[in-house]
Amino acid sequence: MDRFVFNVHYLRGKLEKWLLNPGKNGKLERLAVVEIAKQLYPREVEMLGNLTCPFCGAVFTLRTSLRRHLGMSRKMTECRARFKNMVDHILETYVDFMDSLKILKYHGRRRYRLTNSEGVAFKFKHITEAATFYVNNYAKVKVIW
Repeated sequence: MDRFVFNVHYLRGKLEKWLLNPGKNGKLERLAVVEIAKQLYPREVEMLGNLTCPFCGAVFTLRTSLRRHLGMSRKMTECRARFKNMVDHILETYVDFMDSLKILKYHGRRRYRLTNSEGVAFKFKHITEAATFYVNNYAKVKVIW
C-alpha cells in the first residue's frame, strides 16, 4: 500500500473518531485536520458534540448510537453518505493545505509558511494557526446538502 494512501486512511480514522467523540481526546485537538474540520463545518461539529445527527436532526442518548447511525452501519443511508462526503471534503482540503505548506526548522523548532499566488509568504508558529488561515482564505466551499 502506498504511504500516502495509508496516511489518508489513518487520518480518516482519526478524524471520524474525533468527529464522533469530540473533546474526549486532547491529543487529536492539535491535529491540523481537526482544525480544518472545525473551520469548514462548525455547525455540524457542534451538533455531533451534542449527540445530534446534523443531517436528519435525530437526537441520540448514547454516543454509540450516533456512531452506528453515521459510521458503522453496513447499509449506506443518506446520513452516512453525507457524513462520508463531509469527511472526504475535509480530507481533500487537508491534502491541499499540506501541499501548499512549507515546514521550516528554526533553531530546533518548527515554523510553518504558506505562500500565496503572488508570492507573499505568511509565517506561523503552530500548524493549527496555518490551517485556520488557509481555510479562511483559500479553501473551496462545498455544499454537502
